[in-house]
Amino acid sequence: MPDELIQQMVERNVWLVPTLVVEDDLAAGGKVAMGSDFGATERIPQGMPLPELQRMVEFGMTPMQVIVAATSHAAQVCNLGDRLGTLEVGKQGDVIVVRDSPLEEIEAMGEV
Repeated sequence: MPDELIQQMVERNVWLVPTLVVEDDLAAGGKVAMGSDFGATERIPQGMPLPELQRMVEFGMTPMQVIVAATSHAAQVCNLGDRLGTLEVGKQGDVIVVRDSPLEEIEAMGEV
């Protein structure tokens, strides 16, 4: 993406919802939500999108930023932030339990 386009997205408060497992490079600077084409092809199988989460970390996001992008931000992009995306009284959602802390190593998200 050209830097000029990224700057316009930041200025206009536009969300970026990339599928990073098919990207070789991506500039940053704006609002990011996790979304992908997981399950759409054999290259991107269904299930926990661990490769996508890993790429987000590789591109410079912290594990906490990745988790927020995959939950709260994704719900906001879908205009569902008032109903899901965060653990709050009155909201719908699922909770997963993982073996280790994904805040230390995002790969822990792969061991549900």
